[in-house]
Amino acid sequence: CYFRVSDIGNDKKGVHLKPNTTYSLIIDYPFDKPGTFPIKVGVKGMGLLLLVGKIKQAYDKQYATAKKDKEQSYWHGIEDLFIEGVQVNHKKKEILLFMGS
Repeated sequence: CYFRVSDIGNDKKGVHLKPNTTYSLIIDYPFDKPGTFPIKVGVKGMGLLLLVGKIKQAYDKQYATAKKDKEQSYWHGIEDLFIEGVQVNHKKKEILLFMGS
């Protein structure tokens, strides 16, 4: 992953999700059909380190769904993917990923 070390943590710098909120994690790469996954944030909020684990869980679910759905094809396996960036829109409660392979 290409993140600054200072972005990791719960110090409200870098990626920080607000406490007691649910965000929508949108996974679109490398799939033809995007998936949306709820990320429930606890009372302390959530920093990048915890979010990365949630991203992995969501990708596991997205790949499992894609294997069952012929319309949802993909070119790269999960082992090919790299997180290049994370964008959080606090107003829309959305998390967008910039993925590479």
